[in-house]
Amino acid sequence: MAGGSDHAGGKALPPPPASADEEEAVADKALHLLGFEFTRISEREVAGRLPVTATCCQPFGVLNGGVSALMAESAASIGAYVASGGRRVAGVQLSVNHLRPARLGDLVHAQACPVQLGRTIQVWEVQIWRVDPSTEERKGLVSTARVTLLTANPTRPEEMSSHEASIKKRAKLALGHDKWPATSGWPQSVARGDGRAPVANGVGTRMEAGTADPPSPPPPAGDAFKVDRALQSLGFEFTRVTAREVAGRLPVTETCCQPFDMLNGGVSALMAEVTASIGGYVASGYRRIAGVQLSINHVGPARLGDIVQATATPIQLGRKIQY
Repeated sequence: MAGGSDHAGGKALPPPPASADEEEAVADKALHLLGFEFTRISEREVAGRLPVTATCCQPFGVLNGGVSALMAESAASIGAYVASGGRRVAGVQLSVNHLRPARLGDLVHAQACPVQLGRTIQVWEVQIWRVDPSTEERKGLVSTARVTLLTANPTRPEEMSSHEASIKKRAKLALGHDKWPATSGWPQSVARGDGRAPVANGVGTRMEAGTADPPSPPPPAGDAFKVDRALQSLGFEFTRVTAREVAGRLPVTETCCQPFDMLNGGVSALMAEVTASIGGYVASGYRRIAGVQLSINHVGPARLGDIVQATATPIQLGRKIQY
C-alpha cells in the first residue's frame, strides 16, 4: 500500500491524488507510488525513507527484495544525474545483497553515495537500513547495493519531464504446480513483448528456500495471479506461474519511466526479483523463501509506450539455494 492505510480484509488503498505542488516534488513516480519519500538529493548523497506497507511486502510479511532493488537503482540514478550536471543517465549493472528482513510496519531508510564519479561511468553504493520510526536511529542493515551507470550527452530542453525538473529543483541545480522441474534453463530475462532485443537479464538472481518451516499452502485458485502488490500496482500482469516458468508483461507507462521516457532500471530489477521469487516459491513446494542476491545487467532500453515481457526460468534448484 502506498500513501493509504490498511483496512479490514487486508486491502490496500491507492495513494490520494497529488496536489500540483506535490506532483512537482515527485522525483521518481514508481517509488512515489509505493510511498517512498526523498529526504536529500545532492551530488554526494541521495537519501529517502519508505514505510513498509502491505504493498511493499512479499506474502510472508517482509519487505519485497525487488522494492529494495528499485530503491537502490533509483536513488543511485538520481545521484548520478545530479553529479553529472544534468547529463542523460542509464543504468548498466545493479548488484544487490539482501542481508536482513524488514517487516510490515517497519520504516526503512535508503542512502546512496558515490564510489567513483567518472566523466562517462559512475559507480554508486547504496545501503538500506531499518530505522526507528521516532528517532530514525539505525537498527539493522537490510540490503547493500552497487550500481554502475553510464552518463551521456547533456539533455535537451524538449526532452525534460516533470521528474527531471523536480530533481533539478530539489538538488538546486542551476541548469536551463509443476513441483520439481528440470534443474537447468535459460537465465531470467526481461524483453520487449514483440520479441525484439532483451532489455535486461538477471542471471545472478538467487533465492534461498528454507527447510525448517512446513510448506505453506498454495494460494486459492481465484488469487493465482494476484501475487505481488508492488509489481502489479505498476500495471504488471502475470501470464504464467509454474515451477518451470514465471512470465508476465508490463506496459511502459510514465509511472514506470525515468526522466528520459525510458523504462526505469529499478522497475526491471523489481520484475526480475519478483518473478524469480514466485518461481522459487512454487518450485520449493510452497516453502518460505528469501532473496539472497540479485545481479542484473541492463542491455537495451524500453521506451514509453512499449510493452515488456519478463520470463524467469530456473538454472539450479537446490534444496536450500535456487538460482
